[in-house]
Amino acid sequence: MASKPLRIAFLTKDGTYLPFAIRCLIEGCEVRAIWTKPRKSRIGVGMVDELPLGKLASWKPDAVVVDCTGMGKIADRLRKIGLPVYGGSEIADFLEYERDKVLDLLKNAGIAVPETYSTRNVSQAIAHVKKTGESFVIKLDGEKGAGSSLTYVGDGPEDVIEMLETYSGKIGGALINLQTKVRGVEISTEGFFDGKKFLDGFWNHTLERKKFMNGDIGPNTGCAGDVLWWTESNKVIEQGIRKLEPILGKLGFYGQIDLNTIVERILPMNPGDKGATFKVWGLELTPRFGINASVTLMQLTDQPMARFFVEAAHHQVREIKKAKGYACSVTLSIPPFPNKTAEIPSKDIPCLFDLEILSRVNPLDMWWNGDHFESAGDGGWICSPAGTGATVREARYDAYSVVDRINLPNKQYRTDIGDKAEEDIKTLERWGML
Repeated sequence: MASKPLRIAFLTKDGTYLPFAIRCLIEGCEVRAIWTKPRKSRIGVGMVDELPLGKLASWKPDAVVVDCTGMGKIADRLRKIGLPVYGGSEIADFLEYERDKVLDLLKNAGIAVPETYSTRNVSQAIAHVKKTGESFVIKLDGEKGAGSSLTYVGDGPEDVIEMLETYSGKIGGALINLQTKVRGVEISTEGFFDGKKFLDGFWNHTLERKKFMNGDIGPNTGCAGDVLWWTESNKVIEQGIRKLEPILGKLGFYGQIDLNTIVERILPMNPGDKGATFKVWGLELTPRFGINASVTLMQLTDQPMARFFVEAAHHQVREIKKAKGYACSVTLSIPPFPNKTAEIPSKDIPCLFDLEILSRVNPLDMWWNGDHFESAGDGGWICSPAGTGATVREARYDAYSVVDRINLPNKQYRTDIGDKAEEDIKTLERWGML
């Protein structure tokens, strides 16, 4: 007798679940989407059936997957009534949204943290920049600041002040963190924490490009493209995220978590001193699926994603089957992205491609009209085409081959994703950090 298909439900507030849901549908699962906030677009319509939150328990899912932070109270409530939930929690919301408190946690864990000045007053923030005469990275606390589109990396005190002035009256009293700039190689490390320790078989790294245009020019986008790979333990891990084990255990955290870091090369003070030393700076935590990182990593996950979700929801993850090599993805968008409003229409734009590559397209702002895919009108980040390869160069070529197979009017994307990643990996290997 054939076994019944797994039932996977996705709890979402903005539709970021869609690539994972498509993967589960391809694997033959029954899938439902539960929206916790009124939908603003048609993301997933015609692709994934929906279910009211009140009917979730009677549907008897094998796993309930929370696709992002901000739904921790709902997720924990579902756990209390006995549903197998993986993803969000109130602890995860705290770790992502309370940036100033999380920086203290990193310090207490022995992780180096750039000096940070925090205030809820824009005028005080501007005064601090004028007083120090330094450049800063601007980061906001809370759900509004969780997306990196509001993060600003200054080139000098003048443009930091100008950006702070634009925030005045628009950020609703959010905590403003002015973080001293650190120069080096920026790299993220994700691990899977089982409630007591990190699983050694789950480590992966991300090199991400956030700026909209080639050469890291233009506004932040969240992610313009990335390169990922599975890894064994190394110095970036041991001097960074591994140090969080005791604190995460005390907090009762469970699941995927990423530490964004910068590896700095510190030159000898005197010419006669021996070689340089290296410092891993902790910047922020991401206790959820990375969008776009987790979407890209699916290309290197050599097992059904639904099986992983079920095991994770039942606290039974022991290992994950991994494919060798690298994965690369490219953000494919249409105007007005990376802005939200413009005269140019972003809804119901046809997005045409052969369905055989659907698992590599990774739809985000899309719906199915019964004949073909169209943009759903949620800002213009349409999809994240991904590729794999034995080298970064091969993965990059494979990703752009998928981009070329997608017919999307006014499509826009960077053409240099992966170039800097090759250089950064070689640098970190030469430094002995990877």
